[in-house]
Parts: sequence; structure tokens; C-alpha cells
Amino acid sequence: MAVYVMGDLHGQVEAFNLMLKKINFDESKDMLYLVGDFTDGPSSNGPKLILKLIEMSKKGCLKAVLGNHDDMMLDTIGQILNGRDIRNLSGMKFECWMNNLGYESLKQFLELDNSKQMEIYRYLQSLPLFVRFEVNGKKYYVAHAEAYEGGNTFEEKERSYNRSIWGDTRVKAISRLSDKFKDKEPDVTLITGHRITSNYYDYPYDSELEHAKIVKLPDRNRILIDCGCKVIQYYDGYALGCLRLDDDKEFYIDEVEVIAGKLLDNIDTILK
Repeated sequence: MAVYVMGDLHGQVEAFNLMLKKINFDESKDMLYLVGDFTDGPSSNGPKLILKLIEMSKKGCLKAVLGNHDDMMLDTIGQILNGRDIRNLSGMKFECWMNNLGYESLKQFLELDNSKQMEIYRYLQSLPLFVRFEVNGKKYYVAHAEAYEGGNTFEEKERSYNRSIWGDTRVKAISRLSDKFKDKEPDVTLITGHRITSNYYDYPYDSELEHAKIVKLPDRNRILIDCGCKVIQYYDGYALGCLRLDDDKEFYIDEVEVIAGKLLDNIDTILK
């Protein structure tokens, strides 16, 4: 059995499938943890990806947490499934979703039959803000952007909820990441996505690697794993990152592999 954690996918089905092949993922014995954000990438298909994740979850080989894009999608499709006309959709989350490539995901969602729409809605509803687990005696905590701190009042819980999926937008450097979680749980490693690792101003860039990479901060008990899969097909320097926790081995799928994979799929289709 091997245990993996994978970065934000943003509907990039091809990259996800290629990564599963690269790591030789075995659904009968391996486990995959995802940090959220399954929709809203250019030329992507979030609903299609989510349906695949649902099937893997049913087999017991995948666990995921809620991301901010998933949260925006959940709010919007909830309005639709509760009978609101799409012309009357409203709210801050809906508006934010439309400004973050949500319009394509919404279009794809509306093309599905009602049973699949409900399946996606219920799945997103079921996603937790974090998961805890151990691998070879090491403790891990996976969340989308930050650890969920909770609170005693509704306002405190709401603030913690938003911070866990949105993070702190003021933090643009690794040196400014919060150490609250480490101070509270010094024996647990926090793994998050949300912000592309190469966007941090003091990102430890490796010139031998031609794309963003997974950032490990052992002195802070933190791993940052979003390597920019969202824009993998449009810009150089980004990738889908995956970490095998059993031996700390890193895996990447970059734009070249995605393009090559699509070409091979087209050739197979023609030959058939």
C-alpha cells in the first residue's frame, strides 16, 4: 500500500489520469488524498473530474477536502437544484465563481442529467475542511489553504471556515506563513494547496526543474503542493504535483506530457 497527496486539479482530467498512470496507482490497495479545488481551469472539465473522484471515493481509495472553488460551485448549484432560475442566480460566492472561470464549469454542470447533478452536489456537500491520518508513524493534516481553527461563536467559526479554504490573501511569501498550527500541534505536518508554490516571493526555485515544484518546509511542519495545474496547458512553468508520503518521493506532470497524452489519445481514436 502506498499513500499519496496530490495538488489542486482544477478540472484537468488528462493531467490527473496521466499522474495516476505515472505513480502506478492501485485502487485496490493505495490511498490518494486531494487538497480540493476540482473545478475552474482553462479548457478543463470540473464536473467530469468530480464524477471520477466520486467513483474512486466509493472504492475507498480516495479522500478529499473542500477547496474555495468547490465551495463557490456548491453554493451556486445548490441554488439551481433548489429551483432558482439560472437568470436569477445571486450572491457573493456566485459572483466570485463567475469571475474565477466558473462560467464554463456551470455550463458543463447544466449539460448533465439531474441524477449526476445531484451526485456532484451531495459529494461536494460531504467534503470536510480537513482530514487527519498517519503514514509510517508520521502524522499528517490535509486542508485546502490553512488549518481549520474553529471557534466558540458563529462569527469565529465562519471566519475560520473561510480562512481554511481561502487562506490569508496578504501572505505572499513563505516567510510570512502562519506558525499557529505548528505551535499547537508540533508533531503534525500540515499539507495545503490553494496558492501556486511559485507565486511565493521567497520561493526556493530550483533552476534544474522547469516548472513549479512541491515545497517542503520541515522546520515549519508544512508542505505546499499546488504546482499550478490550473494553467498547465497555457503557461510554461506549471505542473500537477503529487507526493508519495511513504518515501517522500515527488512526481510531476507538466504541459509537455499533457499535450503528448492528448495526441496519443487522438491517434488511438483514429486507429479505432
